[in-house]
Amino acid sequence: AVVDGDADDEKYVSYEELTSEDVPTAEFRLTCPDKTGLGADICRVVFEFGLVVTRGDFTTDGVWALVLLTVRAGHAEVSDDLAGNDDGRGREE
Repeated sequence: AVVDGDADDEKYVSYEELTSEDVPTAEFRLTCPDKTGLGADICRVVFEFGLVVTRGDFTTDGVWALVLLTVRAGHAEVSDDLAGNDDGRGREE
């Protein structure tokens, strides 16, 4: 677990590797102050690393949030949109 010593002891990130899967899989548990868009922010980071969320749960009391994500390895390539490498050419539909 990663604990911020200057903040509440309830604020942490931990993970556990799940070895029963054919594909490398891990469960992440995040506890942090709640804010609007927190789930989207967390998932964006997960997707930027090329991971796929296979199971997720999010709960909040309005002040603190608990996020549980089971992720596995996904595509090796990260899209230009997610990587922030917008070359300004736009996309053809």
